Amino acid sequence: MNQYQVYEDIIRSLKQLPLDKALEVWEFIVSLNAQHKRHSESVQQQNYRNPTNRKIVKLKGLWKGFEPTDEEIKQARKDI
Repeated sequence: MNQYQVYEDIIRSLKQLPLDKALEVWEFIVSLNAQHKRHSESVQQQNYRNPTNRKIVKLKGLWKGFEPTDEEIKQARKDI
């Protein structure tokens, strides 16, 4: 089931509820959105304050055995 189908099924089910129950669903959705926003902001702040939470990619040995010539270096600098 894709995202569009899920939303359509939710809307279809919601339309079958009496108004008071539909309002409860609305309040729940508002609450979920607020929780999600707070969580997202918290994660962003943690990553900003503590960059060690980010995944570290080690590049050790990446250039091993590679010896660029002076000409290749000049060409790379031109390209940039």
